[in-house]
Amino acid sequence: MENVLQKFKYLYKCFILLIEYVGNIPILFIALFSIFFNWIFLRIYKNIFSNEFNLQKLLLFLSISILIYLLCVLFYYVEFSRRQNEGLLSGAKSVQFLSVLILLLFRLVMCVCMDFQNSKNSAAFTGAEGLFLIKIEEVSRSKGDKQEIIFQYDGVRGIGYINWFEDLNIGDVCEVYGGLSEPENFQDFDYRGYLRNKNIYLYGSRLKVKECRYDFDYREVSDYFLSLKRGLRAFRDGLSKNIEGNMPEPQASLLVGILFGSERAFSEDFEEHLRVSGTTHIIAASGYNVTILILLCNRLFSFLKKKQSLIFSLVMIWLFCIFSGLSASILRATVMGSITILALISGNVRNIHLLIPTGILILILVTPKILFDIGFQLSILATLGLVYLLPSITECIKRIFGIKKVGSWIEEYFFATLSCTLATLPVSISIFGKVSLVSIFANVLILPLTQSTMFYGVIALISSFISTTIGQYIYSVPYFQLKIFEKIVVSVGSVEWGYIDVENQLIGGLIGVFLIVFCIYFYPIDSENYYVKKYYNF
Repeated sequence: MENVLQKFKYLYKCFILLIEYVGNIPILFIALFSIFFNWIFLRIYKNIFSNEFNLQKLLLFLSISILIYLLCVLFYYVEFSRRQNEGLLSGAKSVQFLSVLILLLFRLVMCVCMDFQNSKNSAAFTGAEGLFLIKIEEVSRSKGDKQEIIFQYDGVRGIGYINWFEDLNIGDVCEVYGGLSEPENFQDFDYRGYLRNKNIYLYGSRLKVKECRYDFDYREVSDYFLSLKRGLRAFRDGLSKNIEGNMPEPQASLLVGILFGSERAFSEDFEEHLRVSGTTHIIAASGYNVTILILLCNRLFSFLKKKQSLIFSLVMIWLFCIFSGLSASILRATVMGSITILALISGNVRNIHLLIPTGILILILVTPKILFDIGFQLSILATLGLVYLLPSITECIKRIFGIKKVGSWIEEYFFATLSCTLATLPVSISIFGKVSLVSIFANVLILPLTQSTMFYGVIALISSFISTTIGQYIYSVPYFQLKIFEKIVVSVGSVEWGYIDVENQLIGGLIGVFLIVFCIYFYPIDSENYYVKKYYNF
C-alpha cells in the first residue's frame, strides 16, 4: 500500500512540474491555449449551426466569443504585467504573445464569416438542375466505374463522381450536366460536417461531362497552385506508367502507392485484408509514408554527421511531398516531420516540445478547421506517439526488467510501430469504431520491408530511364519484396478475429487519458527534455 502511495505521489509531482513548465514558457502556454480555444470555439460553433444558419444567432455567438476571449487576454495580460514587474519577463514578449491571440481571434471570425457565406450560397444552389460550368480542383480514382472530383462552382466547393473513362485533370474548366444539392449524412457518420471541415458545401449528383478545356487566367493565387499540382500530377502519372510497364498487378499498384501515395484500386478481397491487417495507410497518401522515408534516410545517411543526415532527411521528405502531388495529408505530415527534424537539427531536444505546438498553431492560423480533419489528427497523434510515447514505453521496459538499454531493432521497429498505433487508437475508435488487433504485428513485419522497397523502387525507376534492360532487372527486387508484402497482408488479414467493432466511443477517450498518464509517469527525466534540470531533482 505504501509503495502504491509513493507512485501516486511521484505521478502527482510529475504532473505539477509539467504544469509549471508550461506556465513558465510563454510561447508554449500561448500555443496550447490558442489550440484549445480554437477547438472549443469551432466545436461550439459547429453544434449551434449544424443544421441551419441564422444571422442573428451568428452575431450573438461571435459577440459572446469575443467577450470571453478578451477576458482571457486581459487576465493573461495582468499576469504578464505582474511577472514583468518582478523582472521575470520582458514587456516585448507580452505584446508579441497578445498579438498572436488577437490574430487567432481575427482568423476565427474570418473563417466563420466565410463559412456562413459559403453555406448561404450553397443553399441557393441546392436543387439546381441542368448545365453547369465547374473548375476541377482534384481528381482521384475511386472504386468501380467512377472517379471522385473536387470542383468549384461560382465560388463554392463541391464533390461529385464522374465516369472513370473521362479524361479529367486538375485545373480543367468543364461543362457538366447534373444536379447540385447539400451533402447528406450517413446513418452513423456526419458526412456533411466532415466535408465542411474541408470547405466543401455542395454535392454534384448524376454528373456527365459535355466538354472540358484547360484555360488558366492566373487571376488568383489558387490558380498558380492548381497549375503546379497539374504539372506534378502529369509528372507522377508518367512515373506511374513506367512502373506499370515493368511490373504486373497488384505489385505495380502497391509500389505506386508506397512511392507516391496514389489511390489505387485492388480486388475486394485484398482491400479487406488491408483493412483487417491495418496496413491501408502504407499504400495511401498518409503521414506513414513520411515516417518511413525519415527512417529510411536515417539508415541511408548514417555514415554522415547527425546534422547532415537530418538535413538530407528534410530535403527528401519535401521532394516526396512535391512528387506526391502536394496532397493535403502528405503536406500536413511533411510539415510536422519538418518541425521534428528542425528541432533535432537545432541540437536541443527540448526545442521539439516547443516546435510541435507552435507548428500546430501556425497551421490553425492558416486553416482553423484543420483541427477537425481526421488525417491531421492522426498525423499529430502519430508524431506525439514517436516523441513521447516511444521513450515512455522504452523507459517502462527498462524499469520493469532492470536493463539499461533496449535493442535498437526492437525500439526502432516494434516500439515505434506500437507507439504510433496506440497514439492513434483514441481517434480510430472514436471516429471509425473499429480496432485492428493484428495491425501492430503486421506493421512490424512490413515496416523494414517497406523501407527497402521504397529504396529499390526509386533505384529501379531511375535506372529504367537510363537503360530499359537494367531497369527491368532492378525492378525484380521490389517485385519480390512486394510479393512477400502481399503474402503477409493476406495471411494476417485472413485472421477472423483480427478486426473488432467498438460500439462505446468513450473507450477511445479513456485510452487517451491512460496514455497521457502513462507518458507523464514514465517519460525519461533528464536535462534535455521538458523536466528541465532545476525541476526534476525532487
